Amino acid sequence: MNRNRVVNRWVAIGVFVVAILAYLRTIAPDVSFWDCGEFIAASFTMGIMHPPGAPLFTIIGRLFTFFPIHNVAWRVNVISVISSALTITLLYLIIVRLTNIWRGQPKNAMDRWIVYGGAVIGALAFAFSDSFWFNAVEAEVYAMSMLFTALAVWIVLYWKDNPVRPGNERWLILIVYLLWLSTGVHLLNLLVFPFIFIVIVFENNLSMKRLVWVVLLQAGIPLTLYILFFHYNPSTMSYQQFIAHQNTAWKFFE
Repeated sequence: MNRNRVVNRWVAIGVFVVAILAYLRTIAPDVSFWDCGEFIAASFTMGIMHPPGAPLFTIIGRLFTFFPIHNVAWRVNVISVISSALTITLLYLIIVRLTNIWRGQPKNAMDRWIVYGGAVIGALAFAFSDSFWFNAVEAEVYAMSMLFTALAVWIVLYWKDNPVRPGNERWLILIVYLLWLSTGVHLLNLLVFPFIFIVIVFENNLSMKRLVWVVLLQAGIPLTLYILFFHYNPSTMSYQQFIAHQNTAWKFFE
């Protein structure tokens, strides 16, 4: 096996171990603030969360509640721990792949120190950043959402290595499947579509005419869906209704 590949895999495993041990050491022991209690309760009862909901997170959370370890809240918190550790591992692999695209494969030991060492520093710096670490140790949807995003980015970069390879288009189909599946966790994942779109466009050298059509299609589909949703359910899509709801929500705190 290629030496670079062996080193890369062992370093990736090391990054995962460091991340998951740190998160397990600092995991919330039970229910923490904000929506965490709601996510834990919904996972335990297979209930419905606040709109737009998170059915995939609820199903996975329900499976974790069966584990006979600690309390129910801790078990659901572990979802974020595992998701975050995997996200950091994928981030390391993404940095390595982007560096290889930029400067080529490592040719000697010094190159490997630069590429893999730099990727480790970048991944762990993000792992222990305030916002990411904060959400990595509690029952929130953001950790799993980041996992889907990182996985989609890694897959499209893997596809980019050899886009004309027979059957390689299955990776693009997998990206679409994963991202639509991820809407059952959080809609934040859809923000990765522009990056994937840009990678595919530049890799295939689309003509300007085709590029314009693709951009119009990308912009037109969400607009069409919004118009349809607004037509059939105007109260849900109305900004005025949203503001009115926010103003009346304070009565629960009086």
